[in-house]
Formats: sequence, structure tokens, C-alpha cells
Amino acid sequence: MSRNPECGEGEMKCCPPSPGGMEEALATAADIAFNPTESLLAIKTLTYQNLGEANFATILEREQREFSAALARPSFREAVSAFIEKREPDFHKS
Repeated sequence: MSRNPECGEGEMKCCPPSPGGMEEALATAADIAFNPTESLLAIKTLTYQNLGEANFATILEREQREFSAALARPSFREAVSAFIEKREPDFHKS
């Protein structure tokens, strides 16, 4: 897909959709939505917290704290159970 010259820098809304673009976008959205919501939120939060952080020790400490918290979540237990039982995990049980 080429950028329309009428668009400003970084603006892609003026570009025509690529063939299969909507199907690809929906498939990507489904892949993301499959994952545990709390894990996605944690990833996004850490990414933004660490984006401007120059101190590697601070980044590592945040990551280790989140990793420990993730191990205690029900989604981790579901992932391990699904792996052992050789099935797809269901992170969004009703």
C-alpha cells in the first residue's frame, strides 16, 4: 500500500485499503482478543512505562514484578492446564 501524498506525515487514513486488508485486520484482532485481557493490559502498561525509562534496573524490576503477578493469575493456570491436556486454552470462560 502506498501513502497518499495528500495525507500528512504518519496519517494513513487517506490511503486506499489493500486487497484483503480488512480480512487481515480482523484476523489480527481475533488473535489479539484470544489472549487474556489482563495480560494484554499488563503488556501495554509496561510498554508505556518503560518507553522513556533509561535505567535498565528499573525496567528489569518492573518486568520481574509483572512476571510474578502473571504467574498468580487464573489465566496462567489455564494456560498450563491447556498445555498439559493438549487443548486450546479458554481465557474468556463465561
